[in-house]
Amino acid sequence: TEVTVLEPRPAQKLALDALKETLAQGYDKAMAVLATGLGKTYLAAFFAKHFKRVLFVAHRDEILEQATEAFLHVHPNRTTGYYNGIEKIQRQKCYLLRYTRLHKIST
Repeated sequence: TEVTVLEPRPAQKLALDALKETLAQGYDKAMAVLATGLGKTYLAAFFAKHFKRVLFVAHRDEILEQATEAFLHVHPNRTTGYYNGIEKIQRQKCYLLRYTRLHKIST
């Protein structure tokens, strides 16, 4: 079988460079904002190459299904698992989490 090597698109390359620079500056958090259709899910998959494990969070199962395809397309040898209130698969390299509400609890 022929393996297709995926390369980031131009907007994704710019975003990846900015994310890498953020890491190089010592930050442990970053945010990427891209318009609809510019490939945020694939951007996350490309950026995931820098980490042993990844948590991808979305509010809809459809987005998690698309993310699973994207991550496995970019990382065919990685495993994925869901935390969506129904499934809980452990010991994976890429976790996909569906949330209905995220909030900070005040103490």
